[in-house]
Amino acid sequence: MIAGGEEELRRRPFIIHYVEPTSPLVISKDAVDRLLLSADKGIPVVFTHVPMAGATSPVTLAGTLVTSLAESLGGVVISQLRREGLPLIVGGALGIMDMRTAVTPYSGPEFYLLNCAISELCKFIQIPMFGTAGCSDAKRIDEQAAIELALSVITQILSGANLIHDIGYLDLGLTGSFDMIVMNDQIIAMAKRFMRGINTDDEHLALEVTDNVGPGSSYLTEKHTLKHFKTEHWEPKLMDRGNYERWVKNGRKGLGERVNEKVKSILAEHKPEPLEEDKQEEVLRIIKNRVD
Repeated sequence: MIAGGEEELRRRPFIIHYVEPTSPLVISKDAVDRLLLSADKGIPVVFTHVPMAGATSPVTLAGTLVTSLAESLGGVVISQLRREGLPLIVGGALGIMDMRTAVTPYSGPEFYLLNCAISELCKFIQIPMFGTAGCSDAKRIDEQAAIELALSVITQILSGANLIHDIGYLDLGLTGSFDMIVMNDQIIAMAKRFMRGINTDDEHLALEVTDNVGPGSSYLTEKHTLKHFKTEHWEPKLMDRGNYERWVKNGRKGLGERVNEKVKSILAEHKPEPLEEDKQEEVLRIIKNRVD
């Protein structure tokens, strides 16, 4: 209804369905039904596994990768037999079970390593990869959260994952945090600048301007500097780069405080464009009929 018809939705889907197998090596009837429905309607699918090494997959990381890949390929086979060419992304959140607490941490070296490794396997079999980053086991925005956010984002973006999810999770994935989403925005921006790399064409090698400036002078007044500094240099929005005196003058705020202020500003000021009223009413009618 929102897309303008079923065929229009097939042609330009704006939603994607999420389906999980049940580790180890089970694709439930419910999961299969949803795979088939998505295939019949032409709705893209994320088919992603969440194994726990030592509990629902082998304790060894290599063994977990084997069973995870098998689960993924099961979803691929079922969906493509139903509708060849259905857009499908595999991957997931491959982790371990902490033998002391019986929980699955959303961070840690094994988590990062497994998700990078499954990305390599997905590239080898040429199927898009669903990665995990921007989450933390911390219970609030603190030093642990910042460390785990940064490491997860940079390792996952380096892995080449095609779609990265779980941005903003705290507490082992049990809590969503607006503050975490905003902090992630800064970390992701840094990582994207890193991944953009260094342009080495003639303009960026700057041999001509270097010859004009010569030894012992300054590039501050060069047109070349004015032309490129905004694109070559990443500028933080919330991280502090001022001197100590400026930081004191601005209230001695830490990153967590600045992030929270930004969240409150977005919630107060952002006004998303609403769906047309007649479509809102139709959506509510469909939901009511489904519930009834």
